[in-house]
Amino acid sequence: MAVLAPMINTVQSVPQLLHIWREKTVDGLSIHSIYIMILVEILWFVHGYFIWDYSLMISSSMLFLVNLGIIASFIRNRTVKN
Repeated sequence: MAVLAPMINTVQSVPQLLHIWREKTVDGLSIHSIYIMILVEILWFVHGYFIWDYSLMISSSMLFLVNLGIIASFIRNRTVKN
């Protein structure tokens, strides 16, 4: 369970990143929720560091990178509204 749950959490974010990449649109995406997810992943990583849980640190890092990719795609593909 300690390995499976974090992996599922990471995998569930990948389709969002792929959708943004393929469609080149971020309509309907809440950037604030992505910021919160990044904050949570940083906190989980720090927790994993203090208890020396490598699976938690690796999964937190992976999800952090996926969410960083989503933010980069958001910045690249956002439309400016007048």
